[in-house]
Amino acid sequence: MFTYFMSYTLGKSDFFFNLLENLYSNNIFIDNLNDIKKRMRLVHSYTTPQFDDIEAEIVCLILMYLNPKKICEFSPCGGWSTLYMLNTLDVIKNTECQIHSYDIIDNCTSNINNFSDLKNQWNFYLGNVEDKYIYFNEDIDYLFIDSDHSSTFTKKYIDELLNPLLIKLKNMNKKIFVSVHDVFHSNIPSDEGILVIEFLHKNNIEYFSPLNDYQRDNIQKIRNNTNLDKKYVHQVTTNPCIYFILG
Repeated sequence: MFTYFMSYTLGKSDFFFNLLENLYSNNIFIDNLNDIKKRMRLVHSYTTPQFDDIEAEIVCLILMYLNPKKICEFSPCGGWSTLYMLNTLDVIKNTECQIHSYDIIDNCTSNINNFSDLKNQWNFYLGNVEDKYIYFNEDIDYLFIDSDHSSTFTKKYIDELLNPLLIKLKNMNKKIFVSVHDVFHSNIPSDEGILVIEFLHKNNIEYFSPLNDYQRDNIQKIRNNTNLDKKYVHQVTTNPCIYFILG
């Protein structure tokens, strides 16, 4: 069990923070973010937001940086995060990337079908993502995890997805960007978060959280020094996601 809560920092990765600092300093990326935010305000009428503004900005910036070809998403729910990613691909004119979303219910297809210019880069699989881990491989560029937050589900995706992927990636010297949502709604991580952080600690992988006090303050300073549209898209300030690089 995780034993060092007394020195807990909510996730601090200097590498990831420095990367974000550079991305927020890119004027083209900021213009892209403003365009994406304008689009996402219109999406409110189609689906319920499940992802907060700063963590969504970070996802968009990562995708601009990666210019990916393949994204895998656990549990799109109503498609809020999916539409963030699809709009990012559209804004940066990436027509090659495909998003593969997995969910046991379909609350998203009707929402995403409202955006006919985006849906061609989206693939939805109805069913349990746990049955698909064997088909996940190292060609993924970004893995977006926001699903069943139970310990049982988490342990299974660590054992059957993250661990095998890590071995493959190290052997071929490749890296995958990963985010896990709903980890920090307080200073103590969720049950899912505890297991993921244990996995990261065991493998000497740093992770980043927008809730880390030092990094949160500095991200705000960086944002304030840009032409970023800072009006809320989704008026919640928790931003409980963590980000790390697998490989």
